[in-house]
Amino acid sequence: MSRRLSLSQRLRRAGVRDVERVAGWIEAGEVGLLDTPARIDALAHAGDPDQAVIALARAREAGIDVAEFDDAAARRLIALVGASRAGADYLLTHPDVIEAVRTEVPELPLDLAEAYEVAEDAAEAVRAEMLDALGASEVRPGAWVASRGSGDDIRCIYRRHLYTLAATDLAGDAPQAHVGAVSARLAALADAAIEAGVALARRDVDPEAECEFAVIALGKTGARELNYLSDVDVMYVAESDGADARRGRERASRLAVAVAQAVSGPGSEPPLWELDVGLRPEGRDGALVRTPASYLDYYRSWAKNWEFQALLKARVCAGDRELGRRLIEDVAPLVWSASTRPNFVDDARAMRARVEDHIPQTQRDRHIKLGPGGLRDIEFSLQLLQLVHGRTDETVRCRSSLEAIDALAAGGYIGRDSAGELARCYRFLRVLEHRAQLGRMRRTHIVPTSETELRRIGRSMGASGDAVAEIRERWLAVRARVRDLHHDLFYRPLLNIVAQAGTQEVGLSTRAGEERLRFLGYRDPDGALRHMTALTEGVSRRAAIQRQLMPGILEWLTTGPDPDQGMLAFRRLSDAIGSSHWYLGFLRDSRVAAARLCRVLATSPFVAERLELHPAAVGWLDDDAELHPLPHERLHAEVASLSARHDAAGAIGALRDLRARELLRQAMREVTQGIDEERTHEAIAAVNDEVLAAALQAARSELDPDGRVAFALIVMGSQGGREASYGSDADAVVLHDPRNTADAEAAEIAVKVARRLAELCTTFGQAPALSIDYDLRPEGSRGALSPSLAAYRDHYQRWGSVWERQALLRARVIAGDDDLAAAWAEIADTHRYGTGLDERGLREIRLLKARMENERLPRGCDPAYHVKLGPGGLSDVEWAVQIQQLTHAHAHPQLAHTGTLAGLRGLVEAGLVDAGDADTLATSWKLASRIRAANALAHRAISARKLNVIATQPGDLVTAGRLLGYPHGHEQDVQEDYRRAARRARVVAHRLIYGIDEAE
Repeated sequence: MSRRLSLSQRLRRAGVRDVERVAGWIEAGEVGLLDTPARIDALAHAGDPDQAVIALARAREAGIDVAEFDDAAARRLIALVGASRAGADYLLTHPDVIEAVRTEVPELPLDLAEAYEVAEDAAEAVRAEMLDALGASEVRPGAWVASRGSGDDIRCIYRRHLYTLAATDLAGDAPQAHVGAVSARLAALADAAIEAGVALARRDVDPEAECEFAVIALGKTGARELNYLSDVDVMYVAESDGADARRGRERASRLAVAVAQAVSGPGSEPPLWELDVGLRPEGRDGALVRTPASYLDYYRSWAKNWEFQALLKARVCAGDRELGRRLIEDVAPLVWSASTRPNFVDDARAMRARVEDHIPQTQRDRHIKLGPGGLRDIEFSLQLLQLVHGRTDETVRCRSSLEAIDALAAGGYIGRDSAGELARCYRFLRVLEHRAQLGRMRRTHIVPTSETELRRIGRSMGASGDAVAEIRERWLAVRARVRDLHHDLFYRPLLNIVAQAGTQEVGLSTRAGEERLRFLGYRDPDGALRHMTALTEGVSRRAAIQRQLMPGILEWLTTGPDPDQGMLAFRRLSDAIGSSHWYLGFLRDSRVAAARLCRVLATSPFVAERLELHPAAVGWLDDDAELHPLPHERLHAEVASLSARHDAAGAIGALRDLRARELLRQAMREVTQGIDEERTHEAIAAVNDEVLAAALQAARSELDPDGRVAFALIVMGSQGGREASYGSDADAVVLHDPRNTADAEAAEIAVKVARRLAELCTTFGQAPALSIDYDLRPEGSRGALSPSLAAYRDHYQRWGSVWERQALLRARVIAGDDDLAAAWAEIADTHRYGTGLDERGLREIRLLKARMENERLPRGCDPAYHVKLGPGGLSDVEWAVQIQQLTHAHAHPQLAHTGTLAGLRGLVEAGLVDAGDADTLATSWKLASRIRAANALAHRAISARKLNVIATQPGDLVTAGRLLGYPHGHEQDVQEDYRRAARRARVVAHRLIYGIDEAE
């Protein structure tokens, strides 16, 4: 009884519906394979576990032996027969395929390039197997002629490989990840079958292989993204050496017909799939086979625009490969210049609309391939971008959709976030299509309505729980997202705005223009009109494009808090770079750049001023990925390259320009995408680290080229905590250690290096300086400008005060000698993490905090609005965290972080701070940091007063509020929101710092 209960539980957990019946069969020994708990658990991988059990019972009844199956092979077999009833039926009549499922495990790499290589190898292997079965011989290079067999031999081999592939696919844990490899394998099988079909056709039609004959795969087969059950789109090309051209064409046509008969004609084995020649020139009315010259003549003179889109995926798959490759190479220039043909883009859009219009209404919302949000939306979007940009950019000339997504993203034609979403959606849709077809091994592109079928599909795609609801929800979500992405890529909003507004607005009279601008929200419509007129008057190309842009510019500038400032900034920027060949055309053609630029210019004087110095940054606005911080490897490589090309002064000038550029990148991202304080702190600190490290290296190369002294550059404060902001300087210590010289000489060199480091970062170049503050070194301004390791160790052992221990909490090495860095870290860790705070140290640090709060707050400033030093502000939160670190880090290694938020998370993890209190502190700290960022972005120049105080003037407050994401009319809410957050944080901070509660 206990075994029955245990078995029933396992079956129920695996998803079996008729548990009692199945349990009875298993206990009676009527089901083969399910003889261990692990194999019973494998039913969880079956789309329909009950169907799988029935199939296994039928196999046992038929006397099919599965005794030698190991657990992995059992899982594959169970997954196959549980997902495909047709597959189960086929296996029961072909026991050799069951054995193949046990012994053959096709490799399915996740990397697409590797998957294609593996598929090529598989195609060669299966092709050789088929040709061998047909007794084929190579009568000339690339031309095989069969001597025996029929299409049934091809079909049996094909299906054996098809089902072993399906079993491996279905048993995998990540079907969407390996779907590219599955589709490539399916295309490889099709290639092999067609090649074998050509060998059979030659035996019957052209046994001497006198006719050069090749099969060109198009569509999904050409792109190597084939389904389990799908028509295979092909074209035939032939060339005959004989003088009788008519006889040669007839023979080639007979070859083509015979190939189709081999794979899909009558036979003992069912047809594989139809060889569809509908995409050939002139379609059904055109010649079945053409010569290369005939194809070229047609494509040059008669082809419609959509036919070049079809050729984008052309690939030679069988026959005389060289002949096929020549044709593809010959038509390639026509394909990649097709976008210059009249109405090409409009025709592509119209064609997509026609495809949707022809879907039966009952299938429209369930059509995976053709419906709104389906595969065609992705494919048409990608192909239009490829055909437009591929004319000049060969990197986007690829066949498959997944390759195209990667290439278009790499080329900047699709944002990386959008590309990632497109790839995920494409993979989901393709797997959904595969699973829909596998059930009955029928060609279908429709999501079924039957809950039984939906459950099978959902489970076979990894759904858990309510598989029906989950697959429906995912299908609807993917459809909606694909549709949005399709519209973003396929259409440009600027065209709609221009059409709606009309270019006549540019020519409005002064009175009418002022009224229109006042209505849009301009405070100085007369000034805005003057700028508009200056930009659009004249007959130059520049003025003509400005007239196209202007209706959109006028509207988009009002999305920012100060459209008047935005219009002035737009004119200044246009005057500075408007004659460049890319600028206005880029704004006209981009889907999002013009709107984003207007928002930036009307929101942030900080960004507007810096864009004039770095105009190329406008190009970032078309691609979200360009607004992300540069990856560390890329940033480091660029710094290294600049350093190698210049002397010290020239290198640092270039590196300061790089830093200014990266600060601008972060600022533009924050204006367009919202302020993310942690991400920006990290990005600014990273570029500062690189510049400082390069400056140290430059100073060393000048002053200590022989390496007589080892150096380590230690950053502290906000830079050390990776919390640097737009106006931060860099607290630093240049530590040295003599290596091949006397102590005195080393000290002299080190002081020179420290001074040169500060000079390089502040003197050379036009870009903003990165000031270095050495006051946190031992003994401050009275101590050696560059302490030696020995002096540093001695100072902390003998004289290190509690505030110096506190300062070490935010210290880290960013450059220099590894051994010296390790020695410093040992000293620092001993003093910041080695022991806790005693009562004297705690009293001293509390007094220091109180004195700082009283003395450093600017006079006349309302403390409640000072986000750094005011109650509950940055200082309160940081001191609260740091005091806890000094007290407890010796016992809790998870507190060893230089950043405030990381330290706070460590305190929660260690159980030293309540999660609610930590959230209160983090909320205030984050909001204060975001306010500082907004204040910096809202002004051309940064001062401590502007940076650290919440704006009170209406104009400044509106700008800051808008940057912080507050909607129009609610920007002033930032004051109350901050005061509320800071008030709560003050209570928690006081408890952690002073051990007392302060009422809110």
